[in-house]
Amino acid sequence: MGLYDEVNFEMNCPICGQKVNDFQTKDVGCCMSTIEIKDLPGVARFYGGCNNCGLWIEFRKDAPDFRERQKAIDKLNVGTANIKEKEK
Repeated sequence: MGLYDEVNFEMNCPICGQKVNDFQTKDVGCCMSTIEIKDLPGVARFYGGCNNCGLWIEFRKDAPDFRERQKAIDKLNVGTANIKEKEK
């Protein structure tokens, strides 16, 4: 296992709704520091996994649809929350 930097990013898992906030990158300094998304270089990738269901989540900051993917995830999180609420 090598060194990496943590990325200060949080989202709900699109599968199970669990909060995911353990994102990492090896595209900066790999100094075990915490990086804000705005400070990532334009080609940076960051990734993490859901501890509840095991889903692997990966983002690439320079992808043209980065913001669109985040909007889609936000909509999916709202939809997932609505489904869980209806099941109660």
